[in-house]
Amino acid sequence: GDAGDGDNTSATGDAGDGDNTSNTSPTVLKSTSPTGDVNKTSPTVLGTSPTIIKSPWRKVLMFVDNAGADVVLGMFPLAREFLRGGAAVILAANETPSINDVTARELREILSMVCAVDEIFKTAFNDGSLQVVSSGSDLPVIDLTKLSTELCELSLCVDLVVLEGMGRAVETNLHAKFTCDALNLGMVKHPEVATCLNGSLYDCVCRFR
Repeated sequence: GDAGDGDNTSATGDAGDGDNTSNTSPTVLKSTSPTGDVNKTSPTVLGTSPTIIKSPWRKVLMFVDNAGADVVLGMFPLAREFLRGGAAVILAANETPSINDVTARELREILSMVCAVDEIFKTAFNDGSLQVVSSGSDLPVIDLTKLSTELCELSLCVDLVVLEGMGRAVETNLHAKFTCDALNLGMVKHPEVATCLNGSLYDCVCRFR
């Protein structure tokens, strides 16, 4: 995608100009070698803990990115934790294909298979607290001033926006200003983007404000 300047607006956000003076600058997490030191603690299997942490957010809008492992092993588990905590979740995906981004139609098909094996997803989907909506976009980036009418209407009362992927979270909207909490998550995959962030290829960017 092309680099964006963050001047985007959604039903939940004000136009962003990058002049955010709070101490919420993007955090660039350095990539490590596969042979480097790793955490020696035992892995935690998602959803196996009986402890449910109540979500501080009531309604979460998540802009998903790539098809495959990115959405199945990345955004779905994150959405599941929001649902477990009592939040409603909207999954927004492209209307039409763009590179390897998942579309809303494909996302609904994947979700139906997940609901068949996961009670949390099944219950949330059946009671309407989990929805899949087209963003109206056909690009690997997202312009928050040009979202589908349906998504804008559903975005009312959203108190957390999650933007995932280099195109949506880093190249565009990294400095967008919202009237609610926002989380940008992405990996740097273009040399030009790495240079702009004073980072390296495959660094990960995380910004919460």
